[in-house]
Amino acid sequence: MFRRDSFREGLLYEQCAELVSMEARLGELEALLGGGRARTTPCACGASLAAGSRFCPDCGRPAGERPVVACSACGRALAADASFCPVCATPVNDTSAEPLSVVPR
Repeated sequence: MFRRDSFREGLLYEQCAELVSMEARLGELEALLGGGRARTTPCACGASLAAGSRFCPDCGRPAGERPVVACSACGRALAADASFCPVCATPVNDTSAEPLSVVPR
């Protein structure tokens, strides 16, 4: 680059090439790490919503109506696809779970 009153264009190209290769490697690593993450769903605005999120991080829209049921033992609200209640550890059966109506706050 610039050293002692002279511009070294070759050094600039070398460093840019190194940065480009680092960026490519970071992209590869992010793709590998992203494989184990929770699934994401797209929002109406096009942003991806992480599993379990209630609002879009970009536009703020509600993530949508997800079915919710109540635990038959303790009454705690659970996701409809839950296998166990996280509060009382009771197994959730499809027949014993009571549907809940979700009221926004």
